[in-house]
Amino acid sequence: MATSAIHGALNPTKAGFVPFVLGFFLSARIAITLVAFQSKPGAGTATSIGVSLFFVFLAWIVSSDSRRAPSTERPIVWICAYLVMLGASLFWSVTESVIVAFAYWLGLVSDCLAVYLLMISKSASGLCDQVLTGFVGGAALVGLIAWCLPTLSDLRIGDEDFLHPNALGYTLAIATIVGMHLARRSPIVGILSIFCGVTLLRTISKACIAGCLVAVAFYLLRASHLSRKIKAGIYAITAISIVLGWSLVEAYIDIYDRSSHIETLTGRTLIWSIAWEEALKTPWLGHGFYSFRFIIPVLGDFFPWQAHNELLQQFFSYGAIGLGMFVLLYSSFCRFLHQHRQSEWVAVAAALMVFVIVRGVADAERFDVNFPLWLMTLLTLVISKQRLPSP
Repeated sequence: MATSAIHGALNPTKAGFVPFVLGFFLSARIAITLVAFQSKPGAGTATSIGVSLFFVFLAWIVSSDSRRAPSTERPIVWICAYLVMLGASLFWSVTESVIVAFAYWLGLVSDCLAVYLLMISKSASGLCDQVLTGFVGGAALVGLIAWCLPTLSDLRIGDEDFLHPNALGYTLAIATIVGMHLARRSPIVGILSIFCGVTLLRTISKACIAGCLVAVAFYLLRASHLSRKIKAGIYAITAISIVLGWSLVEAYIDIYDRSSHIETLTGRTLIWSIAWEEALKTPWLGHGFYSFRFIIPVLGDFFPWQAHNELLQQFFSYGAIGLGMFVLLYSSFCRFLHQHRQSEWVAVAAALMVFVIVRGVADAERFDVNFPLWLMTLLTLVISKQRLPSP
């Protein structure tokens, strides 16, 4: 049982191969442009979206002969409604190219659809484990790439243009949380999770680190399956990592205090102020999908792509109606977790929700919500599937 997910994922003759590679892609894709398309960033984005569409096709093939009835779980319904709203906003979006915006939206839908098609399959087993195992593996690879890059001027790892430390930290934080849950079945994933956690600290992505630490503490309080010895070990690894890296943190804080860059945590108040003023100009429907970067001006040498606050980002892009739908989406998922609180996946899903709420105070995603919609789809279906009778 401990390594069944790994063995099944790595066997291309089984359905587990596609979920594993899908999960790997969902995390590793943030490095596609850095590795292969630095001279043509647009080609990197197009490749990523194209691969997402290809995975929809693969998922359709894998599940074609063994699908269950479509899921009507409330979070799935709200995810669909939210995606429809995002697509509808393209009709009034203040964007440079509606075609490009549509491509980003299509990639977002494709990720959710690929996961959905896999998870309503009757024949495949352990799909959630395989997808998330792949995700942790992909995140670890991206973390390894980041370690090999030259250190940035502010002592963080990553690349300012193609692998920003905050984007890297976001992926590593999610991988750390889900990897910690999977570690009880696979020691390999546990090791990769530790690597992702240590690398997260090295990104010095403040919102992601704070959110991850709170989420891990929350998970350890809820995870009754973990012994006190294991919990103590996790706390010890975290404390040792912080102590060993404290000199680096002090150096970073010194640079941070002397910095006047608008993207610092304290400087984000200016972004919030400007974004709020612009959002009030279209309070009901917002400015539309992929509009933020084309409305908010360059602030000094910083080009903001999002509002650096999730609630403000939703209000800016989709107005009060979209913000209300976003709140209903999150609250629906939280109610779903409470109703199925006996499931083994609820603890990690709740920990992820804690992470995205903490991170959402100071950061947001350009297109997706902080709790990736594909991941919310995956967890909703695996939790609901556990109460279904075996086929």
